[in-house]
Amino acid sequence: MGSLSEDAKRVLGGALELIADESAWSPRGPGSARHYGDDGCTRCALVALEHAQMRAGLEFSALMRARAACYRLIGHIPPEMEIPPQVMLGPWNDASGRTHAEVLDLLRRAKEAS
Repeated sequence: MGSLSEDAKRVLGGALELIADESAWSPRGPGSARHYGDDGCTRCALVALEHAQMRAGLEFSALMRARAACYRLIGHIPPEMEIPPQVMLGPWNDASGRTHAEVLDLLRRAKEAS
């Protein structure tokens, strides 16, 4: 698999910044942000990753690798896959009882993955 690219780490770091405050995280659904430039809105983990990639002007592959790092940690894809199939982080984010701390922990662990 190799180490996580610097661009994927930037996507994960940007997502962490976007939802660092619990009031900016959406535990149910995508949230209220409709554009990556929106401020003062809520975002789920998936939308935070997408918006972080767009805000940084990074290639789509950086987003896919950031997602893959998250998916590996929650068991949605095998470790040898570099780019995930079409799976959703949304249902994991929206699971009953999911906490903001768990979402931030996932993003942090994914960023540290190699």
